Amino acid sequence: MVQEINITTGQALFTWDSRDHVDPADCFANRTEGLWDYIVRHGGLRTGPAYRLADTQHVNSVEKDVHGNYLVSSRHCCALYYVAPNGTVLWTMGGSQSNFTGTTFSWQHDARWHGDQISLFDNGASTWTQTSPLARGVIIDIDYSTMSVRETHFDAPTGQVSPSQGNFQRLPNGNWLAGWGSQSFVTEFSADGQELWTAQIGLKQQSYRTLKANWTGYPRSNPSIKVNNRPTSGQADPQSDVQVLVSWSGATEVQYYLLFADDNEVGRTDHQVFEDAISVRQTALDGKQWIQVTACSQNASVLGVSDRYSLVNGTTEPVEQTRTVGTASFMPQSTTPTTSQQTPSNGAGKLDLSGRIAYRLALAGLFIVT
Repeated sequence: MVQEINITTGQALFTWDSRDHVDPADCFANRTEGLWDYIVRHGGLRTGPAYRLADTQHVNSVEKDVHGNYLVSSRHCCALYYVAPNGTVLWTMGGSQSNFTGTTFSWQHDARWHGDQISLFDNGASTWTQTSPLARGVIIDIDYSTMSVRETHFDAPTGQVSPSQGNFQRLPNGNWLAGWGSQSFVTEFSADGQELWTAQIGLKQQSYRTLKANWTGYPRSNPSIKVNNRPTSGQADPQSDVQVLVSWSGATEVQYYLLFADDNEVGRTDHQVFEDAISVRQTALDGKQWIQVTACSQNASVLGVSDRYSLVNGTTEPVEQTRTVGTASFMPQSTTPTTSQQTPSNGAGKLDLSGRIAYRLALAGLFIVT
């Protein structure tokens, strides 16, 4: 069943029950084995003939176009249905009852319109059968005058099928990103189908959809600091260095860190690795009570401030702070932000990556940033 729902009122604006429009016999998940026979033989319902008998369609993507019609992907029928607002199937592409010639995809996912073209992820297999030699991204050009299609294939570089999941995303620059579903790989292709890179996301990791997008991270936590060679009264060498290590997991916009002793800036380092180091001579800390690090952006805005570290007893004093953005001068935690300071979005992210690439592995909820 497919529904369009008004998320404010909860009202169903459109409902399409495939049983009213598609004969289950047209699909490829039907098996004659009965439900009780399957339970007895296999001890479960999630896979196998009985599961497939109950899930003849397995709709896995729906897209509404500018005409108000719906492009419905039915995995178990190996078909796309173009459905009018009144529920009528205007045409079927692929499967056993296709209105078009030239289709080769099967067990597909993620069917999307791109003008007059359709893209989809061709699994080439289900969890119980294989119908193609390998998985691939597919771009479909439609000729309505001859009711035929021409497929352009972006083949899996691993040469494998993907029995489940997967997607094929068009990127703003015209490239394509394929997430290979149950195969733990992701590939970016150029617009003309050249493989640009392939990455493995884990030995056994699966991803329902892998998306590439600009992503800016503003963590809710404060930058973390650790102090090495902490000075001890009467024992420190005036020429020795005190090293302050700083990290801020998930922060994508940090350009550099400033180190403050009380209210005085005593050190600085560019942000280059996960844990950056600031070294300062002992003499710069003489008579100081605490140190603190400020994270700054490329345009000299303050993104966050660490907790205070006591030079007297080596303890850390937690600080409460509202994540603010202002000029990159030290802002003591007791200071009220000025009207010129802005509060960034809630951390879910502005779409500005400043040269970084974020891949969201949808099923795992995993972020990889390079």
